[in-house]
Amino acid sequence: MEKKVDELKNILKEAATSSNTIIITTINDAWAEPNSMFDLFLESFKIGNETQRFIKHLVVIALDQKAYTRCLKLHSQCYNLSTHGVDFSEEAYFMAPDYLKMMWSRIDFLRTILDLGYNFIFTVQLLSLLFYIYNQLNI
Repeated sequence: MEKKVDELKNILKEAATSSNTIIITTINDAWAEPNSMFDLFLESFKIGNETQRFIKHLVVIALDQKAYTRCLKLHSQCYNLSTHGVDFSEEAYFMAPDYLKMMWSRIDFLRTILDLGYNFIFTVQLLSLLFYIYNQLNI
């Protein structure tokens, strides 16, 4: 467990701004396939107006091993948040038992980040898709 905390501390330190702020998103296998929301999310940092500088502050929390492996292929600051006895690789439907377990696990993890002295901006990948569509349509 201490090794995982040290790994997390290193990732957070590398990604943090001068004010100890990081950008966080989570992925699981359902959202990490090639040409998926995760790819669009990362692309939005590259194509957005003056957003390229923020990608170095992004920490991606992978909720399963497959998502973690995929994340490492695309981004350097990935953390594998494994939850003993729970498989978060599948899509979890709103308010279903697995969804609630996933949300509580994520909330507890975010508390850990605060306890380590970091601020964070938590983002969801849906916003990046909307941004991408907005830019493609030139609205």
